[in-house]
Formats: sequence, C-alpha cells, structure tokens
Amino acid sequence: MITTFLVPFEIIARWKKLLLTLSISFLFVAAFAGETSGQLKIRGKVFHAEKPLKGATVNLYQGHNLVKQLESGERGGFKAKLNLNDVYYVVIYKDNHVSKVFQINTDVPKSAIGNDFVFDCEIDLFETGNTPVYASFDSPIGKVRYASNAFRYDLYYTQKATEVLKETIKERQEMDIKRMEVHPESQAHQVGANRF
Repeated sequence: MITTFLVPFEIIARWKKLLLTLSISFLFVAAFAGETSGQLKIRGKVFHAEKPLKGATVNLYQGHNLVKQLESGERGGFKAKLNLNDVYYVVIYKDNHVSKVFQINTDVPKSAIGNDFVFDCEIDLFETGNTPVYASFDSPIGKVRYASNAFRYDLYYTQKATEVLKETIKERQEMDIKRMEVHPESQAHQVGANRF
C-alpha cells in the first residue's frame, strides 16, 4: 500500500518539475521573441556637381520625430545607425540647394533580426538659385527597404520621384524668370527664402 501512494506522488513531482522547466523555457523564449537588436548603418556622402558638399545638414527622423542631427564633413560624408523594424526619414539640406528626403524602412524578416547591415548612399544636392524647393515626408525622393538579404533603393520609385522633382524645379525657375521680367524689384524680396 505504501508503494501505491508513492507512485502518484512521484508522478505529480515529475509533472511539477516538467511544468516548471516548460514555464522557464516559455518565459525565456517570450523574452527574446521580440528581440530587435541589430542595426542598419548608413554611410552617406553629400555632393554637388560631383564635388563633396561640406556643411549640409542631415536630420534623422523616426516616424515624424527628430532623433538625430548631423552635418556632412569635409568630404561630404556622414554616418548614422538606425534600429531595425522601424521607418525613418533622412532629410538633407543646405542653404541655396534643393532639400531631399529619403524614406528608409528598416523592417527585416525574423530570420534577419539581430544582424547588422550597411547601406551606402550618395545624395546630390543641386542649387536652387531663387527657387526654393522644400522636402516632404509625403513624397520622398527615394525609398530604401530590405530585399534579397540587403537594403536597397526602390529604383523605380526613385527614378519617378527624381523626374517629378526636376520638373518642379524647372517650372519654378520659369516662374521666377517671368516674375523678374514683370516685376524686377521683387528679386530683392527673395533673398534668404531658401531655408528648409
């Protein structure tokens, strides 16, 4: 009879031990299932007319919140680190130049979480003269996303956005020429208007 009572207690003890082990394992897996370590390192170069552009401001926004402000160096370079699985906007501007925005979607598949990635980019800022062109989060000049184990430009989107931007600048320059022909004194009021 004593043996009869020990068997159920042994079974209960083993089940408790098994449940405790499973509970600890579940908590461990749950704690690391949302792991978002890993980064996207941006190495950028700002230039104008194929020459490095020193002193361009580079603002990094997470969503619509400014998280970091940088300035391009002597050789036009800048570096930044972005967390994975978020959306960022990189806004680059300099007085008397067209401001540009790039959207970077750092979403990666679960299998890539924890890895570090590098994305090299070059940004050409061209002069505006008296024709300010402002950047917008709603229509970035380029989009970057994860594809085929690396971060890449969406080339089709970028080409179309660049065409639209160039057309906009051309239209504004033509408007400035017409305005100067009709009202040459209005030229004086345009000074300092090229700020982002």
